[in-house]
Amino acid sequence: MPLGCAGTMISDRHVLTAAHCFIKKDCERDSLSEIFARRNWKVYYGGGCLPFARHTCSTFQQIARSVYIQKIVIPADYLTGPCLHNDIAIVTTRLRMGDSGSGLMFETDHGKWNIAGIASAGTDCRTINMAIKGIETPTNVDQLDGGIFIDVRAHNDFICQYSGLCFGKKPGNRPKIKTVLL
Repeated sequence: MPLGCAGTMISDRHVLTAAHCFIKKDCERDSLSEIFARRNWKVYYGGGCLPFARHTCSTFQQIARSVYIQKIVIPADYLTGPCLHNDIAIVTTRLRMGDSGSGLMFETDHGKWNIAGIASAGTDCRTINMAIKGIETPTNVDQLDGGIFIDVRAHNDFICQYSGLCFGKKPGNRPKIKTVLL
C-alpha cells in the first residue's frame, strides 16, 4: 500500500483498508488491471519501524516485516460512484503474515506428527505440499512464490543440547526422541 495508508489485519492474509489508498488523489481512477499489475506493493506488519527508515528507529524498536500484495478488491460502485463512496478495499497478501518459525510437519505410519523443518521465509501451500511429497526440483521454479525451511536434521545436536530433546541418542539423563525427521 502507498505510504501514508494503514489497514487492519482480519486474517493472516487479509487486510481491510481504504480504497482511496489505491486511487489517485484527484479521483482519477485506475482500472482494476492496473491496480493488480503493480507487483511491488507490500504490506508492512509486526513492527514499529519501517525497514527503509532504520536510521530513524530507536535502538530497541522492532523492524516491521513485509509481504507482497497478491490482489486488491474494491467495490464496483466505488469505482463508478462519487469519489470516496464505499471507500473500502480488501488486500490479500501472497503469503501469510507471521508464519516464520512455524513447523513443517509430517505424519508417521503410526499416526504421530513429527517436525521436518522450521519456516524461515515465504511459505505457501504449493511449496509445503512439494516438500511433503519429496519433490526436490520443481519443473518450473518461476511458479513458486517461496518456501524456505530450515532442515531440523542439521540442528539435532543444537536441539538436543539446549532442549534436552535428542534424536537417536540419550546423553546424560535427557529424554530420547524416537523419531524427529523423515
